Amino acid sequence: MKLFKQNIDNDWQDLTIHVVGLWLFISPFVLQYISTSPNAAIASFLIGVLMALISMTGLSTHQFWEEWTNLVLAAFLIASPWVLGFTEMPLVMWNAIIAGGIVAICAIWTLIQGFEPHDSGYPSGAGKIA
Repeated sequence: MKLFKQNIDNDWQDLTIHVVGLWLFISPFVLQYISTSPNAAIASFLIGVLMALISMTGLSTHQFWEEWTNLVLAAFLIASPWVLGFTEMPLVMWNAIIAGGIVAICAIWTLIQGFEPHDSGYPSGAGKIA
């Protein structure tokens, strides 16, 4: 548990993406657009679940595919108001754009920063990847 808490402290980007993913999952209910824009609601559900799951794996191990996948999901989320046709609903449109922007910034930040291996629990750095 201590190692998991340390990973959360070091990987704020994954935690942020996880929170955004959870928000995307519940936002159709909170913002009440399930019946008015089912395409936006389905996209929000699916992308939210994927982001939340991917970010959880990122808290335990770092792999480049996680950040690239989140970046692709963020790009789709930003483009979704035009692709799925809900630009006439400003609240829903900006929800998708802002959530996608936050995830894109976190993913790019992690990719630029590079990956530091998680502490393996071995004393004095033994077992760490150099």
